[in-house]
Amino acid sequence: MAAAPAAGEERGEPSPEEFVYGEEDFVLQPAGWDDPDSAPSRFDRALLAGWSDRMERGLFRYRLGPMPTRVLPGPVRLVAQLNEQRSAERRPPQPVRSLRDPFDPDAFNFTRLRPAELLLRLRRAGGPGPPPDPLLVAINASPLERGHVLLLPEPALRLQRGWHRDSRPAPAMAAAPAAGEERGEPSPEEFVYGEEDFVLQPAGWDDPDSAPSRFDRALLAGWSDRMERGLFRYRLGPMPTRVLPGPVRLVAQLNEQRSAERRPPQPVRSLRDPFDPDAFNFTRLRPAELLLRLRRAGGPGPPPDPLLVAINASPLERGHVLLLPEPALRLPQALTASALRGALEVALLSAHPGFHVGFNGLGGGASVNHLHLHGLYLGRPLPLEAAPAEPLGPRLGLLRAGPATAFLFFAAGPAALEPVSRAVCRAVEHLDGAGLACNVLATRGDPPAGPGASKDRGLRVLLWARPPRFGPKVGEPFPVAVCELAGFLPLPAPPLYWHITEAQALSAIRQHLLPEPELLRLGGELARLLES
Repeated sequence: MAAAPAAGEERGEPSPEEFVYGEEDFVLQPAGWDDPDSAPSRFDRALLAGWSDRMERGLFRYRLGPMPTRVLPGPVRLVAQLNEQRSAERRPPQPVRSLRDPFDPDAFNFTRLRPAELLLRLRRAGGPGPPPDPLLVAINASPLERGHVLLLPEPALRLQRGWHRDSRPAPAMAAAPAAGEERGEPSPEEFVYGEEDFVLQPAGWDDPDSAPSRFDRALLAGWSDRMERGLFRYRLGPMPTRVLPGPVRLVAQLNEQRSAERRPPQPVRSLRDPFDPDAFNFTRLRPAELLLRLRRAGGPGPPPDPLLVAINASPLERGHVLLLPEPALRLPQALTASALRGALEVALLSAHPGFHVGFNGLGGGASVNHLHLHGLYLGRPLPLEAAPAEPLGPRLGLLRAGPATAFLFFAAGPAALEPVSRAVCRAVEHLDGAGLACNVLATRGDPPAGPGASKDRGLRVLLWARPPRFGPKVGEPFPVAVCELAGFLPLPAPPLYWHITEAQALSAIRQHLLPEPELLRLGGELARLLES
């Protein structure tokens, strides 16, 4: 499913180019002034090509032409240039009252840039020393000269002027808290990981709490800290949980607070609703709601785009988080291969057998139209982790375990994450073209043939196709999204929790599914697509 354009944009607008550089790209001896235009660097070419493209597309406040320039007579040799348009047409400067003014989310800020205004996403790979945080390169819409750009550290963090996440305070100026925050609130921890951090064989279900990984420790410590600070909508205590009698073994859990206190889902009208900057979105999160900034250094293959890990303020379980690709890009809730690959790497960073990654598409239970996935620790195994699948092709299976039949992809290890991510997103795009919604779940599990096929587990990635549904349906006992399709039922009221039967739950879930002949026909189409 191709990403829908942000509000007011045309399909096909450019998006920022990923620009990965190393020490070999540094230009230690640039051209002299007698030949300033000779041998532009790879960076110069990328920046100026993007800048000129945006000028042609009319994204600037004015068209920059030749500007009269002269050197003022005198020993200092001041350079004067006439730029009437900038003076007349630039955005008025924001009023500032002190050196410690907090970030104001209601004033213009760089989370409001359109994706097309972003030229490059800069990220260093390799030495010397630890790389700096990635930077975005954006046009300055009121330029002084050709190639005038802005260099933006993570705009979604809403940082005040000063040192960025550094142990050194800015000279004579400590970072001020964002509006409504207390001084001393935590900020996200930079979490750099490598292939050595992947947990290829996690703990078994007989000992799910043994040996948490470095990622588990960092996530759960930050999550518990934010719970103590009162940043969630409710305090999560023990929740009654039971397995419904029956062959499907649905896991039901009572969570009255989430039903009563979570933010109402955004209204969605179509599978391709654009991002709405006026609705709630993740650029509005406070820095204290962000736990980790994940970035891979080293192999296998090119690293995915960095991800932010944020609390889900209306959690299902302890450690329930959101995985956010660059919120400032304001991408709608349409799955991308890069975001999925990053999330699958996150799944491999956990040593807990019940850590799952999930995605709800528009029309498939998504409550916020801003690209995000969920990370969730479940306390019980689900049948879909081990049940064998029917092969539809070399790269695709049909899994009938659980309450809803799913298409199954399998990654045996880290090297398979990129091709699996691309395959899943090709399938999702096909569903979108057919007018179908989707849900995706990644879980530790056995190979598609089942537990007897290999002693080593990998990642099972399940894709559900469904007719889209926009808005709640009167009389539904519970909404149906990725958790329910997987067999985990968070229920809103004690009578429903205690009295619902497996047959009743399956009936509620299967109202959202495709008829069997249509599902099988779709499986054949996907198998042929993935082999083409």
